[in-house]
Amino acid sequence: MHLKRCGLGRLQLSLLSLSCDHASAIRNLLHAQLLTAQFQLHSVHQISVVMAKGYWISTGTIHTPLAMVPYISRLTEWLPSVGAKFLVRDVQCDVREGTPGSLNVIIEFPSLQSAISAYESADYQSLIELRTPHSELTLSISEELVA
Repeated sequence: MHLKRCGLGRLQLSLLSLSCDHASAIRNLLHAQLLTAQFQLHSVHQISVVMAKGYWISTGTIHTPLAMVPYISRLTEWLPSVGAKFLVRDVQCDVREGTPGSLNVIIEFPSLQSAISAYESADYQSLIELRTPHSELTLSISEELVA
């Protein structure tokens, strides 16, 4: 059995000289252990694993924009250190339903677990203290749908 990385969070598992039954058994075992992954059996000898990404989804209102500059600066500097990046950063979104506020932010992480770990880290917890006096935000952690 051979495991190799083949780009952008994808792993390739080659099952050398295993029967189809053995390949299926290994596929089922991997699926049970990595619930956030999608497995595709390409042949008797190959399985691709695609890990689902994690996301922070935040909506709300900023009350004092200038006071948020330290938070935004430090967050922007810190995100690459945890493998994350902004996908959406909109302070004047077009709200069609509900009252979530005019701010929308979506931040992408390599996995759900990395999104959770980043949120729970001491680094981010100290950033929250910079943000909360100047804003009313919701923050949800979600997992990508891997189809």
